[in-house]
Amino acid sequence: MFRIRKYSFNQNLNIGLKTIGKAVGINKLQFYQARHTFATLSRNLMKFSKGDVDEALNHVGNYEIADVYITKDFSIINDNNFKLLDKVFKNQIPTL
Repeated sequence: MFRIRKYSFNQNLNIGLKTIGKAVGINKLQFYQARHTFATLSRNLMKFSKGDVDEALNHVGNYEIADVYITKDFSIINDNNFKLLDKVFKNQIPTL
């Protein structure tokens, strides 16, 4: 069971994440790492838009902050390129 201490929200969150990290074998898991992991998985695995990632991370403004958090996955771009080529050229491109 987690013990709530009289610290800031982030400090309490880090205390909880360290406990969870120990349980799953990740030493010193912190909020910063969790945000990066969430952003990367949301964009690259779940195909969320960068704007949706920014909103989920509670970023305000021009929605370009997500790039700092997301590890680049070119498969999203590649998938979209193939979809575009397929749409434009229909069945004219042979499949590999």
